[in-house]
Amino acid sequence: MMTVDDYTDLGIEEIDAQHRELIALIGKLHQAVAHRDTLGGREVEASFNAFIAHAVAHFAAEEKMMSDAHYPDFAHHKKEHTALLRAVNHHYEDYLAGAVDLGASIEQFLEGWLADHTTQSDIRYVPYLKK
Repeated sequence: MMTVDDYTDLGIEEIDAQHRELIALIGKLHQAVAHRDTLGGREVEASFNAFIAHAVAHFAAEEKMMSDAHYPDFAHHKKEHTALLRAVNHHYEDYLAGAVDLGASIEQFLEGWLADHTTQSDIRYVPYLKK
């Protein structure tokens, strides 16, 4: 499981703090899923909703910064955010329908996406935001 210690800062404190919080929320979702038999489904739902709410707020803040900095790849980056939210919602809908066990699939997906996105996509806007 990914922890905040695994995260490499981009050097933009607001974004780094939001990324660390996303990692923490993935961990909470993992715990809620792992202990859903004792905690109940409401904890899974609450953890999932907390992750989505933070992701939406983070994406909005990041997109505003990129727009304000006239980041040339802004449109593509925003599409990546939209695609993530769509994919995560599909995972959750499949879970609610009983079609998939949310645990490992969503955690691996989110951790992989976050690691790839921050090291391959987010890193590209850093010089524009630091000007």
